[in-house]
Amino acid sequence: AAKETANYNIFGVLYQGWIVSNVCPSGSHLPTQAEWTTLKNNTSGCNNNGSPLKISWWGGANTYGFGILPGGFKDTNNEFVSFGGVAAFWTGTASSNGIYYAYITGDYCDLAGQDGNKNNGFSVRCIKD
Repeated sequence: AAKETANYNIFGVLYQGWIVSNVCPSGSHLPTQAEWTTLKNNTSGCNNNGSPLKISWWGGANTYGFGILPGGFKDTNNEFVSFGGVAAFWTGTASSNGIYYAYITGDYCDLAGQDGNKNNGFSVRCIKD
């Protein structure tokens, strides 16, 4: 089972956009596109391709203890993509295709959000209310 793998214990779960509104525990919520932008602006989070927010073995300084890991994502064909090279997180903000998501690779950072299809599977970070 997935929960028994090392990847689950390190990287967690990839959620499809259809269910993300229900994944955060009571007393917390998915950060909105605006909250991801605030994180980026207040931490210089996209400087050096996201280094302040990435863990060190992924080329980051993890200056703020956010500890982004490159868990990859699932595409609309339900295939795992870019494991070890991409971190993608759902936001709580609707977009024209579904939901915005924050995206970081080894050399690219967009915490302001990209337009994501709800059939994709991305990671989730919850914020306490």
